[in-house]
Amino acid sequence: VRAARSTGLKIGLPILGDRREAEAAYRHALRIRPDFAEAWNNLGLIFKECNRIEEALECYGRAIEIDPGLAEAHYNIGVARQLDGRFHEGLAHFKQALRHDPSYAPARWLHDLSLPILYERPEEIRELRQRFSAHLSRLIRATPLDSP
Repeated sequence: VRAARSTGLKIGLPILGDRREAEAAYRHALRIRPDFAEAWNNLGLIFKECNRIEEALECYGRAIEIDPGLAEAHYNIGVARQLDGRFHEGLAHFKQALRHDPSYAPARWLHDLSLPILYERPEEIRELRQRFSAHLSRLIRATPLDSP
């Protein structure tokens, strides 16, 4: 369950639940606390799951306006940007998420290991694959073999 640090509101993302019900719950929470950054972020996740990417991006943007250091919202923008084919914008948002939370593993992995589906120019293939190899080597060295 995600909870805002400064409120008594607790709202969890649905595991297998009804997305319409979850959307209604987040909207209700936001009527009570329009400055609830985590609820804006989570509402964006609901929209992303329904392939409503522009609405998701609006919610993530609102979350960042309220809490510029919310690494999850930066990460989620990165994911959405990669989904809509804006690979480099996605990387920039993963980097932003890591600036705010260097230990945020999902952002680290996608920042370091993402490759675009399409390349803009032939040299980019070599450059991005070299980047991938370097980051993969670093992640392998930094990850203990006994890690979960």
